[in-house]
Amino acid sequence: MRYDHLVVGQGIAGSLLAWELLRRGRSVRIVDRGVDCASRVSAGILNPVTGKRLVKSWLVDELLPAAHHLYRELETELGGSWLTPRRILRVYQSADEPKRWEKRRLSPAYEGYLGRQFAPGEICDEIHDPWGSFEILRGGNLAIAELLEALQARYLERGILRQETFDHGRLKLNAEGASYEGDQFGSVVFCEGFQVRRNPWFNWLPFAPAKGEILTFARALPEQDYVLNRQKWVLPLPDGRCRVGSTWSHDHIDTVITSQGRTGLFEGMRKMLNWEEMPAVVRHEAGVRPCTHDRLPIIGFHPEHAQLVLFNGFGSKGALATPLWAARLADRLGGQAVDLGETDLSRWIDSPILQQYPEPL
Repeated sequence: MRYDHLVVGQGIAGSLLAWELLRRGRSVRIVDRGVDCASRVSAGILNPVTGKRLVKSWLVDELLPAAHHLYRELETELGGSWLTPRRILRVYQSADEPKRWEKRRLSPAYEGYLGRQFAPGEICDEIHDPWGSFEILRGGNLAIAELLEALQARYLERGILRQETFDHGRLKLNAEGASYEGDQFGSVVFCEGFQVRRNPWFNWLPFAPAKGEILTFARALPEQDYVLNRQKWVLPLPDGRCRVGSTWSHDHIDTVITSQGRTGLFEGMRKMLNWEEMPAVVRHEAGVRPCTHDRLPIIGFHPEHAQLVLFNGFGSKGALATPLWAARLADRLGGQAVDLGETDLSRWIDSPILQQYPEPL
């Protein structure tokens, strides 16, 4: 069989790229083994204002509309409901932060993103906010695991998803693209997340994977309309539970849950909630984010083999950033002159930064 594209990986990146390619009339085959996928652990929080300096997320004015458009389209096409708009209640971490909020609030660039400010204890007694808090508007969360399950079912139904481990050694490059398991492809797009370190064509790039752990507690938040945020986040779930995350570690790149991670999440939760006793933990998960040296995705073509393409490096911003870039890469693969901008893989060719990274696996 001949296909236009082989997509390797069915996390959020591979799933959404495959969707965009298919809706453009391209023929696609997907290969994914369905394990060690950070997307299926992720809380999928869309947060437009982040960090101690309260800065807008990278390209958020473009990313948010694209994300909402695609996720609503998927809900209509697949018959689900996965995107929940939510305000984010950012709990101040110091007495200086309200001054930063005031400065940002007066900036036209932040109009529509910053909401009300609250005095300590104004929201409710259960929230620990000695310096008060404020609202971040236009946020939300995407039920990524459930969305990926629906896309997986659709791709299986159409016979385009093979649930198996991709063997890089069996991919043969040729003048027409590449062949794999008897099929011919015009291009191969790798969406492997942190497993890119085992990819013989792209493992030289400066990825900096970061492990994160998340807990699910058997207790509802006092304010179900908000995602709480103060270093860690607390996400309300519709079944009366809540999820708390996330840790961040570059030291142990695996999906093994740890007592250290559990302790760190408990401490983070205590900084936000005045609960005398922590509720029971009903789930403890770990995943590895595909982060990069400059915290931007890496998208583009192999410098020597143009039929090999990379779509990776979305880190903790997969739910927010992937839709826009999936559409742009799909257009580029279809022959349009699309500028990949800051995400272009070519920025790393001959970069001295590469010397700081270990030898590929």
